This record gives sequence, C-alpha cells and structure tokens, in this order.
Amino acid sequence: MITKKFLALLLVVSLAVPGWAASGPLGMVAASTAASIAGTPAVAGGSLYGNEVISVGPTGNLSLILSGGARAVLGPNSGARLSSDDGMVTLELNAGTAAFSAAANLPFAVRVGDTRLRPASQTQAVAVVTFTAPGRASIYVDKGEWTVMSESGRSTTLRAGEKLDGALMQTDDQNNKKRRRAAFLWLGTGIAGTATAVGMAFGMTEDGISKQTRSNAVSPTDP
Repeated sequence: MITKKFLALLLVVSLAVPGWAASGPLGMVAASTAASIAGTPAVAGGSLYGNEVISVGPTGNLSLILSGGARAVLGPNSGARLSSDDGMVTLELNAGTAAFSAAANLPFAVRVGDTRLRPASQTQAVAVVTFTAPGRASIYVDKGEWTVMSESGRSTTLRAGEKLDGALMQTDDQNNKKRRRAAFLWLGTGIAGTATAVGMAFGMTEDGISKQTRSNAVSPTDP
C-alpha cells in the first residue's frame, strides 16, 4: 500500500550514509520517480544546492540524503526548497507531503511558512508534514520528539502519535510592502494514529483506510 511504501522509502534511504565535504552540495538524491530539481529531472546520485526548486509529479516520489545526515522523502505533488544558514540545512515544504528522519544532533530543520521544526530526540525522530488542503497543513510525529517553533516565539514539542494542524496566511511587511513568509497559524494539537496521519498525508479520509492498510502503516518495515 502507498502508506507502507512511503515510510518504507524513508527507512531505506536512512540506511545510506555518504561522506560529505565541509562545503558544497546540501544533499544528494537517493532515489527519484517523476521528480525534478531546478527544472531538471532528478536522478539518483545527483546533488542538491541551496535555493534550488524541488518538484515531484502526481505519481512521483523523491528520496533525499542531506549533508548533515538527515533524510527526507517527498511524496506526490510536493514542492520544496533547500537552504543553509550557518551550517543548518533547512527544507522548506510548500506543497504536498514529506517525511523526515533526523536526530537532535543533526544540523537540520523543516520549515512550513514561518514555523520551523527541529528534531528533539537524541535518537532517530520521524515527522510527516502534509498540505491537507489549500492553505492548510498538518505536522505529525511518527517517532521520537520534534520541537515546533514560530517566528513569533511560540513553541511546543510534539511526541510520537501527536499532530499539529495549522493554516497558512500570507502577510505583508508594512514597512517595505514586501510579502513575507506565510504565517502558519496553529489551529490545535491532537492525537492521531500512524495510519490515519499517513493516510491523511496522501489525501485519504480516515474511513477510506482499511484495517490492513492501517496495520501496514503502523509497522511499515514488516514483510
């Protein structure tokens, strides 16, 4: 099932540990289907550089290994951009779905609008971010803990099985009239089962997920 396949891809890409130079690419492509980077088809082994636009087609997926050691898998209809600031590699997701695997000691963050996610666990932590509807997104923690911080100073820690829903609202800088990064307005936290959250990430309703699919998603590495 697609839910099982998606998290299984994250597990597979986590097994690869390439070496990295102190400077240079921000990551590399581990596997790609119907995806592009800076308008060029993404191929396994290809490099990713700062501010390149990442796009995944309706039937595609893209597995990435980032320079600090974090892993990411982008699902169908996803869009993202990588950047680096003082050694911190940040993946900004602006459409679709992505799963991330990292630990607190890795220089990695995820950004959704003006909100940033950082792994808080010393061991592997897994989070899934999905745009559930135009202007709406959900952050779900599948494993470990992730700290969620907004530019306004608000922060919380999500633990395994918890999710945060929010709405993106574009605002203008009144001083120079430039559009700023969209504010991610927190609508509330809750508890969600793994299968339900991953199913939501792929546009499925809770009622549309079979018991077998739920079981597969909860244990994605089982044969």
